[in-house]
Amino acid sequence: MEEQKKIATTSKIVGALVESEANALEALEIVERAKQTFLERCWHISSNKKAD
Repeated sequence: MEEQKKIATTSKIVGALVESEANALEALEIVERAKQTFLERCWHISSNKKAD
């Protein structure tokens, strides 16, 4: 992913956290949950591709 796209994506994530009025601890918990969910999704997609 190119750097400009990473910056834009990060900005969207931070904007969503600000809009949700999450405090710093809540924001870290949300980001950790999102990280775990994303990794599981990637693993699932990768597993499905290998099965094809």
